[in-house]
Amino acid sequence: HLARQLGLRFVDSDSEIEHRIGMPIRDFFAAHGEAAFREIEAEVIAQLAGQGGIVLATGGGAVYVLDKARGELLLEAGHNMSEELIAAVRQHHLKLSDPVVGECAGRGEPVQLADIDTQRSHPLFDVLRKAGVRGLLAVPLMHQGSTIGVLLVRGSAPRDSGVFLGGSPIPQLYHFGGLTSVVNSRLIDRID
Repeated sequence: HLARQLGLRFVDSDSEIEHRIGMPIRDFFAAHGEAAFREIEAEVIAQLAGQGGIVLATGGGAVYVLDKARGELLLEAGHNMSEELIAAVRQHHLKLSDPVVGECAGRGEPVQLADIDTQRSHPLFDVLRKAGVRGLLAVPLMHQGSTIGVLLVRGSAPRDSGVFLGGSPIPQLYHFGGLTSVVNSRLIDRID
């Protein structure tokens, strides 16, 4: 378990959301719809991400590893991604000059794309659109002040950045997007 290895508290955003709404997510979703759920989800995740010192698990995303020699980011692991989506994503190599993920790795800072439909500059975005992705948040994985990878969190609805980011910058996180598979990844030994 990643949180235990890092000596941090583990928080599952779905459990926190269910505690807040007082019912299972599927029941809330059925009774109130996706828009109401996504609003609460965004508030809870922004609140939790602002705490720092936690390992935060959310609904879906991917881990990219930086191959410095090639100047590319390679898909290492994915959560809530079909085999078809993983294969399609792997066909599109990401360079440090590419938007969102490359930008995040190059700057060593979180980068958000609130509405993927506003970005047409990379073929990967077409693949993500077809998969129902509407918003992205890229968070750098850091080691000794250098980026070694990126956690990419997907959203199924466009986000207003003030709501999604809680009006403040999201800190660099060790884990985001429910990617418990990163524990077995070669990254775990190098994450600060």
